[in-house]
Amino acid sequence: MSTPLGIKIKQIREIEGLSRSQFFDLTGVNAGSLRHIESERNKTIGSDILEKITKHPNLQKYALWLMTDEIAPES
Repeated sequence: MSTPLGIKIKQIREIEGLSRSQFFDLTGVNAGSLRHIESERNKTIGSDILEKITKHPNLQKYALWLMTDEIAPES
């Protein structure tokens, strides 16, 4: 069973050692929206948010896992 996107995003943020505010500074994803996503109150996540996360140079390494549950060998 795959991990929900909201949980994955929270795990990414925590692995990177970022507060929600710092994550906003890095990606532009609003801290309030992020709270709803991470708590799974938002069951769907817009492509604009996913793009902000997966295209950021510091977070690109998580893109494959975030979208498919697969881990790239180089990660």
